[in-house]
Amino acid sequence: MEQLSFYDYLDKEEDPLYQKLLHVTKEMSVTIGPYNVSRNQANMYEAVSEDDEFPASSIDDCYEKLNKRMNKE
Repeated sequence: MEQLSFYDYLDKEEDPLYQKLLHVTKEMSVTIGPYNVSRNQANMYEAVSEDDEFPASSIDDCYEKLNKRMNKE
């Protein structure tokens, strides 16, 4: 059974995680939990931690992937 977040019922734009992702640019990365999130030259999101890394094609894709990974822990 998948664990739901409070923000699954509200607008995700209100979620502090989503708010942090809005600040990620090609010039500035953001640390979210164990992940350092940045944007590459192709404008894709890249999240890297000591044990994991993944790409994301959009802010929404990155948000979903981070939520899944961080709620597993």
